[in-house]
Amino acid sequence: MSVVPSVVPPALPLVAAVAGVEADLDRLLGSAAVADAGDLDLADAAEALARVRAKLAAVDAAVVRRFTASGIWAGDGSRNAKAWLRTHTRAGHGEVAARARVADLCARHRHLAARLADGTVSTEHLRAVADAHAWVPALSSALDAAEPAIADYAACHTPQELRRFLSALLIRVDAAAVDDADAHRLHERAGLDVATLMDGWVQVAATLPPDIGATFLACLQSAGLAVRRADGATPADHQTDRGPGSTGSASASTASASTGAASDGAASTGADGQVCDRRPRRIRNLDALARLLAAAEASLGPSRLPDVRGSRPVVQITVTPAELARLAEHADPADAADAADALQLALDDRPTAALAGANGAVTVPLGPAGARRIACDAAIRRLVVDPGGAVLDVGRTTRVISPAQRAAVTHRDTGCRWPGCDCPIDEIHHIVHWAHGGPTDLANLVGLCWWHHHEVHERRWRITGHPDHRLEFHPPDGVGRALTPAA
Repeated sequence: MSVVPSVVPPALPLVAAVAGVEADLDRLLGSAAVADAGDLDLADAAEALARVRAKLAAVDAAVVRRFTASGIWAGDGSRNAKAWLRTHTRAGHGEVAARARVADLCARHRHLAARLADGTVSTEHLRAVADAHAWVPALSSALDAAEPAIADYAACHTPQELRRFLSALLIRVDAAAVDDADAHRLHERAGLDVATLMDGWVQVAATLPPDIGATFLACLQSAGLAVRRADGATPADHQTDRGPGSTGSASASTASASTGAASDGAASTGADGQVCDRRPRRIRNLDALARLLAAAEASLGPSRLPDVRGSRPVVQITVTPAELARLAEHADPADAADAADALQLALDDRPTAALAGANGAVTVPLGPAGARRIACDAAIRRLVVDPGGAVLDVGRTTRVISPAQRAAVTHRDTGCRWPGCDCPIDEIHHIVHWAHGGPTDLANLVGLCWWHHHEVHERRWRITGHPDHRLEFHPPDGVGRALTPAA
């Protein structure tokens, strides 16, 4: 039996502060503020809530860290702080583990923790930095030294962009260490497991290194396009389709319809009369894999894979002549005295060796071993870049965008340039329309995904700026705010 004290103790300052936040949220939920909000209010609120969520994560991390260290959780017989949190907050193992990890990361990375507290980064940014440390442990001290600059970069970029940035930095500061780490990961993680089950189904599980993975994704996407062309259908989620390599999308389930046979209700006709394939993406990927295997078996003839967004399914390496010479000679990655100094220098120096799918869906900084391996036996597509990594102009005085120009725009933009969109490039757009005197050269071309290219043309958004620097997207008729990328 519990005993109720005759005098209720006053709320502690921390508890009172949390209760105040909870009361404010209750008032918000109980009001009509959300239902009555206008479009601009909703947009501003969505941005503000992202900052609030980050700040709450910072507070939660501090509380969990102090609570874990206090040992008070042992008072009711809990095995550890995580067990206490699961019991008293009715949370699952994954949620509690995630809270504990954020708490540990905030303690480990103080500059990023400060950015989390001011709402300019998310917990995903913290995880990206932690993964970089885990990837090349030998360079952890260098990453620690450069953390203030990394935190500044993270505050203006998405977690995905931060991961690419960190990969490029590590390769620049000590490519040999990255190669050693990749060799270790290749031994520990990479592989392809195939098993035939009792009922005859085949189970496949794979973890692929970047070069093989980029080739696989490019070919799988091309094969998926071949299937859709043959069926006269487009994927129902085409406007948000980020390619077969999106998180959780490249698996094939054995619990669904067999390859090539759409289940009932899997296809429907849209208002424009176009047939839409509404099957899950994992099933479409399965069809694409079957088509890919058929093409590999046939090699030539009707099963030959089609172009993807105007280009063959290729993987390209972009490298300056000087960088290529350095890689060939096994030169040191930097002249700095130690890894920390080299990484600081690399913050202002873009690495010029990179691996990319033909449509920009995959962009991976490439170490010297990978560059030499692919260059040893590959069809090379050459892009001429300056020492800073900028593509030299390959423009032509014609409306048609050449394959070289398409490759150059893909290399420069890496993905759709619409602010906040991380989809791959589907189509190349003239910033100033050809009919209005706009030339077909790189300074007037920008890469957009299918959805945003149609958004620009159908709703008449206007683009200003230079694609090598900053672009602004102005809404039709000047209604609303111009969209700009993070600074």
